[in-house]
Amino acid sequence: MSKAARGYMLLSGAQLSAPKATPIQLDEGMSAREGLKAIMDSCTAHVVAGAEYATSCEDPEGVHQLRVALRRTRAAFAIIRRHVAEEVNFRIADDLRSLQGRLGGAREWDVLVNETLVRAPKRLLSKPLSVHLNDIVEAKRAEAHEQAHDTLRDRRWTDLLLRLTHWVDAELDSPSKDRPQSKKQASDPLATSAREFAAIVLEDGHRKVRRLGRKVRMLEPADLHRLRIRVKKLRYATEFFGSFWPDRWTKKYLSGLKDLQQVLGTYHDTTVATDLVSSLGAMGQNAIKPGTDRIDDWLSHEQQRQRKGVIAMWKRFRKQKLFWRRSFEEDQ
Repeated sequence: MSKAARGYMLLSGAQLSAPKATPIQLDEGMSAREGLKAIMDSCTAHVVAGAEYATSCEDPEGVHQLRVALRRTRAAFAIIRRHVAEEVNFRIADDLRSLQGRLGGAREWDVLVNETLVRAPKRLLSKPLSVHLNDIVEAKRAEAHEQAHDTLRDRRWTDLLLRLTHWVDAELDSPSKDRPQSKKQASDPLATSAREFAAIVLEDGHRKVRRLGRKVRMLEPADLHRLRIRVKKLRYATEFFGSFWPDRWTKKYLSGLKDLQQVLGTYHDTTVATDLVSSLGAMGQNAIKPGTDRIDDWLSHEQQRQRKGVIAMWKRFRKQKLFWRRSFEEDQ
C-alpha cells in the first residue's frame, strides 16, 4: 500500500483489515507458463500484503491470513513441482513451509480460544478451576503471538520475500529465444495451453482426493489430516484455474470443496485442541488438572460427532460433476 493510500485511509477513518486473496483471471490464449506466472504473482502479492498487515498490527486475523497466503503459495508450488521439469529449484517452497510452521502456534491457540472452547458446554468453563485454566491458555496464546511477530521482524523473513519474488521471475518468465535450450527445455511442459494444463492438474488433484476419501470411514486422524490437505490443495487449484470454466458447475464444485474442507478443518482443530489441552494438563499444575480432564473428555465426544459430519459431507462431495471434463467433452 502506498503512503498516499495510507493517508487517505487515515483521513477517511477507514479501518485496515487483513488482506484476502483476490480472484485470478486467466486468459484462454495463455500458455501454461504464463498462467502459472499470473498465479504465482497473485500469491506473492497476497503474501507480501499479509506480512505487512500482520507485522503492523496486533489483529490475530493478520497471522491467520498470512498463513492462508503461504498455503496458497505452497499449493501453487506443489502444482509446479508435480507437473514441471526437474531443473526447477524448489528450495524456496521448503523455506515457506518452515516459516508457516513457525507461525502455526499462534493460529492453533487462537482457534482453541475463539472457535473450539466457545462450543464447549458452559458447565466446563464456569468453575474456578476452569477460570484459572483460561488464564493459562491466554498466556500461552500471547506467547505464541509474540513468537510469530518475532519471526516476521527477523531479517531472514525479508530475505525470504525477496527470494520468492526473484524465484517467480527467474523460473517462470518465458525462456529467451536467444538462450540455447537443452532437450528437456525444448519439450517444455509449460509451453502447452494453460487451459489444457489446468484440466490435467484438476483431474490429478481430484483423483488423489477420491483415492483417499473413499476410505473415509476407516481413516485415522492423521489420514483425515492428509485428506484435508489434499482437499485444500484441490480447492486452491480450482480457484487458480476456475476462470477457464465460468459456469455454475464450477461454482458448485468449488462450494462442495469448501464445505468438505470446513468439516475436515473443524475435525482437525478438535484434534489439535486435544493435544494443546493435554500439554497443559501435563505441566504439573495440579490446580488445572481437573479442568483439563473435563475438557479433554468433551473433546473426545466432539471428535466422534464431527467424524459423522465428515462422512456425511464426503457422500455429498463424491457426487459432484467434474466441470473440466464436461467442458472438454463439449469441445470435442
